[in-house]
Amino acid sequence: MSGVRTVFLLVLLTMILVWIGGLVGGKTGMLVALAIGVGLNVFNYWFSSSIVLKMHGAKLLEPGELQWLQDDIREMTEKAGMPMPKVAYMASSAPNAFATGRSPKHAVVAITQGAL
Repeated sequence: MSGVRTVFLLVLLTMILVWIGGLVGGKTGMLVALAIGVGLNVFNYWFSSSIVLKMHGAKLLEPGELQWLQDDIREMTEKAGMPMPKVAYMASSAPNAFATGRSPKHAVVAITQGAL
């Protein structure tokens, strides 16, 4: 259900962008705005997790780094029947953790020093 809501929201935002393009530049403005909207949606679909990780200064862990954490995450994902995500570390004292990615196969779990 959340996938349907996401698609609805992206289509709605693209329609608003096209409407504004129409106000500014007529039919040509609408076409340019549509191209920009579709381009932004495709870019965000493919690169949103990378953008979020860079915003938070997260570093992907190599095998062997914080191995106990990677083992805990592997155990949880196996119990849930999901593939092992990449694991990222953020050098922040605030306790926080989040998961990002466009699908379970492309997932990244990020955790801060404060949460460890």
